[in-house]
Amino acid sequence: MPEPGLLDTSVLADLSLEAVEALPERSLISTISVAELAAGLVATPDPIEKARRSQVFAFITSVFVAPLPFDLAAAKAYQHVFGTTRLFRLNHRSRQADLFIAAIALAHGLPLHTRNLKDVRHLTSLIDLVPVPTP
Repeated sequence: MPEPGLLDTSVLADLSLEAVEALPERSLISTISVAELAAGLVATPDPIEKARRSQVFAFITSVFVAPLPFDLAAAKAYQHVFGTTRLFRLNHRSRQADLFIAAIALAHGLPLHTRNLKDVRHLTSLIDLVPVPTP
């Protein structure tokens, strides 16, 4: 990942200390990703997976202490993200968190680093998308 930007939840879900060290300086996360990771703690019935997710969550929230919020600027940017999603006749409900994160990136003029390019590919006219390979 050569340029700094906003990291999507898909990049954060398996983040380790080694992976953080490989990230560009000034990488940011959103409060939406923190919420998705928090939900993931209760989404799995598997105790081993729950423990792994708890470690990742604790690590992420200790490394990224100032996540970008979904604020008024992001809410206004969401109009464009939502409109583009509708223009492509895509279901906005199934990718709501992804679209909120994209709106935060748009509001801050940041590229979005993601492993789920297919979920936001239609937004390339609005934001720079940086594909991140799966480890």
